[in-house]
Amino acid sequence: MQQILDAFTVFDEGIRTIWCEHSPGTAPAQNIPPGIHLHREILFVLKGNYRFPLNHKVIAPQVGDVILIDRWIAHCANYSIQGRDMLHFWVNLSGARIYMWCIQLDLYGGRKYLMTGTPLAQDMQQLLNRRWDAFAELPAQEALSHLDFYMREPLAMLLDEIRFQLVRSKRQKAGISNELHPIAAIQRIIEAENGRDCSLQRLEQIVGFNRFYLA
Repeated sequence: MQQILDAFTVFDEGIRTIWCEHSPGTAPAQNIPPGIHLHREILFVLKGNYRFPLNHKVIAPQVGDVILIDRWIAHCANYSIQGRDMLHFWVNLSGARIYMWCIQLDLYGGRKYLMTGTPLAQDMQQLLNRRWDAFAELPAQEALSHLDFYMREPLAMLLDEIRFQLVRSKRQKAGISNELHPIAAIQRIIEAENGRDCSLQRLEQIVGFNRFYLA
């Protein structure tokens, strides 16, 4: 918990850059299978540099940036072998629910979930979707120039709510990620990743339980 809170200090001066499907990028250097799904996602870059596939391009977000991933927009489904020493905080807007995730990649590319499907206040989803829906109605050639106007303040409010919930949970000693029952954690991982790359071997690595227990 403290590790995540400390990492969020990169946003003390606010969000650096917001990226979306209209942001410029380069052609992919390798064929990475994209993730395409019905729900929206928001990624806060807390640590590390990673060339992120988004909308059939590759963008280069930096620490302190935020990536918006709209419904049905192709994006990075699984981290490539180049993913090292990173900390990514995801917000998943799925139906009537909104969840927080935190994924750490170590120096060797090993993945660990520091937070797994933790619920966030539902009213945040209503605000985000209302602004995001309005932004999505803009003509593609105009959208990028209006991105900050439509989304920066809602994202700042989301950022504030995330940090509030982290501090509050820490004080209550609720154990946000580590206290989650492994079966519940697995269900949320499968839901968030739409069943992609969810073998027993990988789930065993993520939640830290023997695959025979999981089976």
